[in-house]
Amino acid sequence: MSSNEAVALDANFKSWQEKRFPTPPKDINVFEYYCVDQFLRQFDLSDSQLKTGLLGGGKDGGVDALYMFVTGELVDSETELDPKAPNQVRLLIMQMKEGEGFSPVAVDKLNFFADDLLELTRKRADYHQAYREELIKAMRVIKDKYLGIVGENPPLSVDFYYITKRDVEPNNDCDTSAKKVLGIVKKHFPDAKAEFHFVNASALWKQVQARPAKTKNLKWAAQSLSTPEGQIGLVRLADYFAFVTEDNGALAERFFDSNVRGYWKTSGINKRIASSLKAVNPPEFWVLNNGITILTEKIGTSGHLEVEVTDPQIVNRTTAIV
Repeated sequence: MSSNEAVALDANFKSWQEKRFPTPPKDINVFEYYCVDQFLRQFDLSDSQLKTGLLGGGKDGGVDALYMFVTGELVDSETELDPKAPNQVRLLIMQMKEGEGFSPVAVDKLNFFADDLLELTRKRADYHQAYREELIKAMRVIKDKYLGIVGENPPLSVDFYYITKRDVEPNNDCDTSAKKVLGIVKKHFPDAKAEFHFVNASALWKQVQARPAKTKNLKWAAQSLSTPEGQIGLVRLADYFAFVTEDNGALAERFFDSNVRGYWKTSGINKRIASSLKAVNPPEFWVLNNGITILTEKIGTSGHLEVEVTDPQIVNRTTAIV
């Protein structure tokens, strides 16, 4: 990492801290919050949602943050999961050390925790070690929610992040310890995708800079019409899907910040809409949908039948219920 990058990272952290926490908080480790804010950006979580996963402290089993996502949505005790849905489960387990380098001892702490978490039927009394109450509750939620959908064998990925603000590299002992942790995952879920990420200052700075593009291209299926209210046109579903997804395939949640229904993903109405679309012999799409409204700061031409949309907000995607 160059000295300029180190200065830039420190400046960014200081600026972020002054903006988010002008008064030093007593109950939050600011660097840990900074890290989850950077690495969970793709999920577009609120501050309250980010805070629910921050579990570091005494008896934390080496875990500073823990999150469960199902098909890109954060799971908590109130989440209702449909076992018949095409669920994809992702666990994020994070360690963060602002002033320390990588330590195999810190990695080893995750061995017992991973074993206790991923053995779904293991009870609190049988855990390898004592954990703080907040972490035990989070583990219970993950076990309960996963047990509700495990019968359909949903794809599982487990990502471990060990983040430091120092410009160091993990040694061989750290790599060996990380492989043991990944072995615990494979012991319980042989088909799971498991990765251990060592994130030093250089990698953290790259993540800080990895901001989603503010503009996105949209392809028309035919020439659009210009009206005083904006442009009206037809878009193929495949092209619309490409428009609302990030480069990594995840839903571009930032496009739906202004969509009220986006905050009611598990409501009865939304479930009935989904049921309509999944029916064996569903009606024509045109019968079910009255169109999609996208608000934008600016729209410009980027190619034949293609426009560049600046900061799109999808505010209406109403589908009829049958």
